Amino acid sequence: MAEHRLVIMSLFPVATGWINAEPHSRAAAYFYFLIFAVWGISFYVMVAVFAHDNPKNSKRILQMLQPRRSLFELTSLVIGVVVIYWLPIMALIILGINIIFWLAFPPKGSDKLQ
Repeated sequence: MAEHRLVIMSLFPVATGWINAEPHSRAAAYFYFLIFAVWGISFYVMVAVFAHDNPKNSKRILQMLQPRRSLFELTSLVIGVVVIYWLPIMALIILGINIIFWLAFPPKGSDKLQ
């Protein structure tokens, strides 16, 4: 199940190198943003599959899919897709804010799941 996440993660160096070489390129910004978005979506899919495969602990596992976080991520992705067209560097800023949000509000109980 986690193999797809490894494939997606293997594209991060390519996307990072491209956006580093051309920070004002729309194509590089959209590619970087797409890789990050697919990686994030795969997290939600993986958690849902994990919960489905472990019905005994599914309630605890599904706590990781908080509506507040999902709404924030969806909103930031939509804003990013629109804003990147005019300011490609915003891809890095929006994704940076998204990472800070994850650090500030980690999934409840995620460090206690076994």
